[in-house]
Amino acid sequence: MNLTFKEIPGWTFDVDEVSANVFKVVGRDGFGRSFEKTGLNPDGLLEEAKQYVLKTIAELDEKRD
Repeated sequence: MNLTFKEIPGWTFDVDEVSANVFKVVGRDGFGRSFEKTGLNPDGLLEEAKQYVLKTIAELDEKRD
């Protein structure tokens, strides 16, 4: 499943069940950056991925200033 969120433009997220009740979330942007996390709760993993990306974007913006 390919997901996008308006608060994180340019990023797509995939959630896949890689084993019985084990999920992997992968986030990617157009520049080749990615984030990957594996666990048992797909909704929690997706939220962690989104928060990580938002934090990373904020840190990059701070460095540019």
